[in-house]
Amino acid sequence: MKTPGLVLICFTAFVILTASCEKDEDDRDKFVGSYAISETWTLDGGGTGTDSYNITISKSDVTKTDIVIENLGNTINVFGAQMNVSATVTGNSFSIPTQSIALGANSVTVTGTGSLNDKLITINYVIVAQWQGQCTGFKQ
Repeated sequence: MKTPGLVLICFTAFVILTASCEKDEDDRDKFVGSYAISETWTLDGGGTGTDSYNITISKSDVTKTDIVIENLGNTINVFGAQMNVSATVTGNSFSIPTQSIALGANSVTVTGTGSLNDKLITINYVIVAQWQGQCTGFKQ
């Protein structure tokens, strides 16, 4: 009669240990990597264009929900500095909260949204009083 009690204790211990060893999934993991971007942009005040460039996405060291998007907008050609923005991930989407970014001697304000569908990333962003960009790209 003591055997069923021992089995129950062992089973309970196994369940507790297994549950405590489960790894929490980090939504940011799927975003991390390099992407080949195709962008269509519109200048405030008129004018449109396209650009192709690469971005890199990494996990932020600041919070467990943020990523860093490096080279968004390929701004090095315009401002002489690369724009790196923080974004907050929720599932397969992210938001770029309004933030001020120093680009060489200039400072810009950027905001936007994005999503990831398998390896296809889509980003819509605005550099306030400068331009609006719509990007798509594939993870390399």
